[in-house]
Amino acid sequence: MTSVLNEAQVRPATFSQWQTTTRAPQPRLVNALADAINRAAKAAGRDLYLDPEEARRLAGFVPGPPPVTAVDVRRVIQQNENFTKSQKDALLQIIDGFEAQNTQAAEQQQPERSSPPPPD
Repeated sequence: MTSVLNEAQVRPATFSQWQTTTRAPQPRLVNALADAINRAAKAAGRDLYLDPEEARRLAGFVPGPPPVTAVDVRRVIQQNENFTKSQKDALLQIIDGFEAQNTQAAEQQQPERSSPPPPD
């Protein structure tokens, strides 16, 4: 990593500050670091490419994609006029099954809580 930082002309102390504080890097340093990472990966024969636009987005200079909004799948199915009532019922039963499986899997992943020890 030190060689990449040197090539990008970024001091290790500066890089450390980016990692441990809210100090934002300068855009030119973000670009230089992305370029240095790409050159180092290419020289090492690695199939790795850090898109400079993505590097700027990660550094906070470019807004990211809008958040994914939740869709009420049940409402969409119920309001869709292309399905018969029995088709809608079948789709909703499938969704019920998926939700039950997901709930069961989530419950199995949670560690069991032991009761507190009795008081002395």
